[in-house]
Amino acid sequence: MTDVRSNLHNLHKRNRLHMIFKEVRILDIERIAACDIYAITLDAALSPAAGQFLTVSCGEGTTLLRPFGVFDAGEDFVRFGFEVRGKGTTLLKQKRAGDTLKLLGPLGKGFTLPETGKALLVGGGIGVFPLYYTAKVASQKGGCDALLGFRSKDFVHTLPQFEAVCGHVSVCTDDGSFARKALVTELLEEALQKGGYESVHICGPLPMMRACADITKRYGIKTEVSMEERMGCGIGACYACVCKVLSSDGQTYKRVCKDGPVFDAEAIVW
Repeated sequence: MTDVRSNLHNLHKRNRLHMIFKEVRILDIERIAACDIYAITLDAALSPAAGQFLTVSCGEGTTLLRPFGVFDAGEDFVRFGFEVRGKGTTLLKQKRAGDTLKLLGPLGKGFTLPETGKALLVGGGIGVFPLYYTAKVASQKGGCDALLGFRSKDFVHTLPQFEAVCGHVSVCTDDGSFARKALVTELLEEALQKGGYESVHICGPLPMMRACADITKRYGIKTEVSMEERMGCGIGACYACVCKVLSSDGQTYKRVCKDGPVFDAEAIVW
């Protein structure tokens, strides 16, 4: 942890990045779906950009901070969501209001939303989390619609919140147990056929994002994807979270934590 603090200090000094590393109090932890999906609200005024993320220490005995996209934020709070999948998120699930967490953030490069034109947000699974805050930001610009895909009804969450800030929200599930049985790629194709969007912003599993990017490329619409890789430091110092992208001389690697997590979809070497 000392090394992380030292690297952060040096990076901040060189690049004058707006970051915060501190211990913050949990205001609330809430189960928000029938399955093991939770949201934690923290007493922290961070002013993140849409699509940025936090790295959080999940609890005693875990050595690395875990990345979580910003689910929501306000003047005096920030919120992130997670699905329980392993040791770290199991420890987070056991936290209670009044406990504290160590975090670093906001981090990374977020979405570039149109100032006047309408954006289309496409989310799958836990990739829905950062898109809600993105939708809130977009609602103060040119507005947005959202296409959300889930595995089944047990994984569906946050729909009323999306409906409150989006012009239109379409939902599908893989098994048809909630709303329409379809893949989110089908919803995307239909939405782009109707038109009216200046850009598309995608967050979800890699195969889903790749398939969506293939569709948007055919329509010639600007598209951004929020990439996910295992991270070490979260600040660009360790190069553990690189993804392959196109460059002027062929291909190169970019750090998801610092150069991303948001990239132009056409730059990604899928």
